[in-house]
Amino acid sequence: MAYDDDNETTMVPVFCTVDVPTTVIDTFLTRLATYATPYSFRPRLITPSSDTLAAIDTPSKPPTSTPAAPFTNQSLVDLNTYFVEHIRPLPQFSRSLFIVLDARTLTDETALVVSGGPSFDTDDQEETLRTDFYLAVSFAQQAELGVTDLGEGLDRGTVWTVHNTTPFS
Repeated sequence: MAYDDDNETTMVPVFCTVDVPTTVIDTFLTRLATYATPYSFRPRLITPSSDTLAAIDTPSKPPTSTPAAPFTNQSLVDLNTYFVEHIRPLPQFSRSLFIVLDARTLTDETALVVSGGPSFDTDDQEETLRTDFYLAVSFAQQAELGVTDLGEGLDRGTVWTVHNTTPFS
């Protein structure tokens, strides 16, 4: 399935904390679209040059033109602070979740889904869930809509993939 370009839906911010090659970003974006429905949340890469975040109204799509590493070496606390201060207040973005492409992304093509907000606690494993590229937005959307808490009932030590869970749609 693919996204419905005419349908406006919530965008999920995506942060890169390492230099992520465009080929990896394009793979991430393409795989996310595999299980997309017309109402699926859309990924949006966030860069420091996104200083006009309020004006952003389109999701990121492949092909991307430049490698993204705008939040190099930022901690989850730093990313959450940026999320709360700059993105969460904007109506076109998720109010409670974001995705991180990090060093592990480069080795196993996974993403970290983070349940952020003012009460974010990095010691609380319930705040994050590692998934493959196919499922990152699906898990975020289910939590954002209140269907489940992020990864509710799932083993936090497992990377959730299309092979060990049923994709949400």
